[in-house]
Amino acid sequence: MPKLAFSFKAKTPEGQFHLIHVYVEGSESGAKENPDELPMSRKRFRTSGGQPVVRLARGKYRIVPTGETLTSSDPEAP
Repeated sequence: MPKLAFSFKAKTPEGQFHLIHVYVEGSESGAKENPDELPMSRKRFRTSGGQPVVRLARGKYRIVPTGETLTSSDPEAP
C-alpha cells in the first residue's frame, strides 16, 4: 500500500496553487527508505483532492483528469 512520503506546492500558469502529495510504494523488506533515493517508478503523485498527477520533468507536472499543467520551484519538488 502506498504511503505518503512528502508534499509540495505547485501552481498553474494563472497562479492558482495546488498541494501535491507524493506517495511511495512500500518496500518488500519493510525497511525505511529515503524517498529521494527511490526511482520515479515507485512514486505516485496526487493533488490534495485525490486527482492523479504525472511528472513531466523536475518541477513540471500535469493533473491527469483536467490536463492542467503545473510548475513548482519548491525545493521538495521532484
